Amino acid sequence: MKTRRNLVMLAVGALSTFTMPVTMLNSGAAVAGDRQPRDRGCVIESGSYIVVLESGSVFDSRVVLSFQKGGTLAVISSNQRGGTNFAPFSSKLGTWECVGNQITARGIDFTLSPIGQEQQIGRVDYKATVTPTGRIQGNVEVRFFPLTTPNPQASNPPAAFTNTFRGRLIKAQ
Repeated sequence: MKTRRNLVMLAVGALSTFTMPVTMLNSGAAVAGDRQPRDRGCVIESGSYIVVLESGSVFDSRVVLSFQKGGTLAVISSNQRGGTNFAPFSSKLGTWECVGNQITARGIDFTLSPIGQEQQIGRVDYKATVTPTGRIQGNVEVRFFPLTTPNPQASNPPAAFTNTFRGRLIKAQ
């Protein structure tokens, strides 16, 4: 009898040991979900959107905007190779937050200027609206700063250019 009780206690202890870490790891997921953590009524879940960037009503490029959990923004563009009016540039990293269905985001990139030309910091500011059906639309403003600028967020010079964008949430299926 005592042996059976000890085996039952051992089994319960082992089961608790193996299942408790899984429960503890997943406990925040049930509460927080995928919503942005600085949630001020945010109804947008984290995810990536493929968008068309337009200058006026003319196609400029395709862009992937990725609004990640924790407020991290990652951006890649089909136009990173540069063009006749601008130098090649790196991918962007930054931060985002939302209120309701409105997103405000800021990303930083670097121009990849040819040797002999001055490299710059690019600050890209996004404002967008997201619908419950996974559509996004908004505008983007780009500003440039010398590479030696200590904080490209400290000033707000006129935008070098402004574009609009529209697109859809990328879904797994």
